[in-house]
Amino acid sequence: MTKEQFNILFVEDDDLFAEMCSDYFGSNPLLSFQRVTSGEEAIREVTSETNLVVLDYQLSASNMLVMNGLQTLNALKKKFPDLPVIVLSATKNEAIVKYLEEAGAGAFVEKFEGAFDEVNDHIENMRN
Repeated sequence: MTKEQFNILFVEDDDLFAEMCSDYFGSNPLLSFQRVTSGEEAIREVTSETNLVVLDYQLSASNMLVMNGLQTLNALKKKFPDLPVIVLSATKNEAIVKYLEEAGAGAFVEKFEGAFDEVNDHIENMRN
């Protein structure tokens, strides 16, 4: 039995972190990895073929004129209520994690040394 390609939309405005993520996941031929840098782009790029969104919580923290991570999560869940979303953040605040889960995030992953392994575990669980 062959597995179908798994399409991931990665929403991250930090170029270095996005490059590290691409390096980690890019070698897997079963994963299709697309990166966008804003919530607005994410809303435009998600399709019925998208299997997962990995979303930076502190997206656009320096630009208040664009959607942040929470606003993006809310918009994605409104448009695609069954789409799995994993939220990434450099800081872990239990109140924020709880709020994100209530808003529809399937998982919260703290950006630390093992973050990519943890995201990969979630992907494998979804694929199986």
